[in-house]
Amino acid sequence: MSEIYFLRHGQSQSNVENRFANGNDGYPLTDQGRRQAEKASAFLRSRAIRKVYTSPIHRAVQTAEIVCTKWGLTPVVIDEIREFSVGIFEGKRIAGQARELYVDLKKRWAAGEMDTRISGGESHREIIDRLWKGIEYALEGDEQEPVLMVSHGGLLSMALPYMCDNLDLTTFYEQEGVFIRNCSVTSVQTRTENSRISLSLMEWADDSYLDVSERSF
Repeated sequence: MSEIYFLRHGQSQSNVENRFANGNDGYPLTDQGRRQAEKASAFLRSRAIRKVYTSPIHRAVQTAEIVCTKWGLTPVVIDEIREFSVGIFEGKRIAGQARELYVDLKKRWAAGEMDTRISGGESHREIIDRLWKGIEYALEGDEQEPVLMVSHGGLLSMALPYMCDNLDLTTFYEQEGVFIRNCSVTSVQTRTENSRISLSLMEWADDSYLDVSERSF
């Protein structure tokens, strides 16, 4: 049994511009995002994490490097925890018809339409399968050791709840505070039996360690 801590990256320029940047490396952290990552490092230090994995997208790599600086660790880049692809919406502002279609996509996923996708993007089934592969890779060798994965709000919010055995999805998404803000921490407990990994949610999107003025989407 072990724990995996999922950290959403700090505020990036794409957040400020309100753009779909799910596969683009051209949007670095803002000054606020770097400060958030520094505080995340201090907040997580007591968790005795010795393995850190990060999405290859620039804002996640920057966050992971800041977090690891004072821990004496080097983050390992794995593709499985990158943000999910939004296909033809990449680079567009999250507004108007693009936003409406994106919101509709997430509703259809929640209704069980797992193979629905934006043109050129990933399906719900694909992102869940991809995150499972990342988790399996991270737990390989020593599943007792706490792990940190620096990832993205879209992937975590739309995949992880569907993978946890202790959640009722019919009520989970109706709660307030489900959205994953920048540098919030989500954690799961893992158990492996007969080569099958099961997950139980422990905490969801905790950014209480940040001052209210430092929190961002």
